[in-house]
Amino acid sequence: MSLGRARDVGAMINALIEERGLGIGDRLPPERELAARLQLSRTTLRRALDGMARSGLIARQVGRGGGTFVSDPTAQQTSVKIDRSTAESVPELLSRQGFRAQTRVLSASLVEFDAVMATRLDVEGSGLVIKLRRLRLADSVPISLETMYLPESLFPGLIEGKLSGSLRQLLQETYGVVPARIVETVEVVASPRQMAAILQIGVGDPLLGVTRVSSDSNGRRIEYSVDYFRADRTRLSIESHPGTARAQLEAIPTFADALAR
Repeated sequence: MSLGRARDVGAMINALIEERGLGIGDRLPPERELAARLQLSRTTLRRALDGMARSGLIARQVGRGGGTFVSDPTAQQTSVKIDRSTAESVPELLSRQGFRAQTRVLSASLVEFDAVMATRLDVEGSGLVIKLRRLRLADSVPISLETMYLPESLFPGLIEGKLSGSLRQLLQETYGVVPARIVETVEVVASPRQMAAILQIGVGDPLLGVTRVSSDSNGRRIEYSVDYFRADRTRLSIESHPGTARAQLEAIPTFADALAR
């Protein structure tokens, strides 16, 4: 669809928003109804909506209670600062910066160890791992998508707990487990189609990918996770202290297996 055509369709959608008196946070009609009303194909409509979402005119949310909502484009001009030098969780960082933080659990399941996950979590033999996918939002705008893996043998029953809150606090209070060492790797990756839809960005748009491996005081690995942050809404802050921090440059595709999952 040409830029001119996209603008025409966007103008039609804006006119419909004004006609119905919809304000920020109000839900737009379903895509099928919009396409019929505007006499457009679903493909043309979706492309126009994708452009409006990138401009901050609308926000698209997935899952139960999701849909397309009128958004405030000025709100999306403020980026989120993710400070990796602190132990604060993403929701805590968002709240401290004045955002309304939300966490949406997209899925939680038990899966069998495969060779890759056994290596990441440094385990041998067979077993189950908890796979948790969560979407982080700031003022209802998706900021990051997290996929986390934890050994089920260390955290029995965790999958039945409240997974939308602070997982670090839940592990400490319920299982007495506290991370003593965290190793993170940061890489810029292009957003695949499914992830782009969840984060409301274009396919191929840049993401800041952060892999994290956490270990307890005994050196036992307790978590392997991958966070994908929207590069257009995120500033990554890293603090180091000479003599206590170590950085290493690697020219390897560390995210290839994670993107395929």
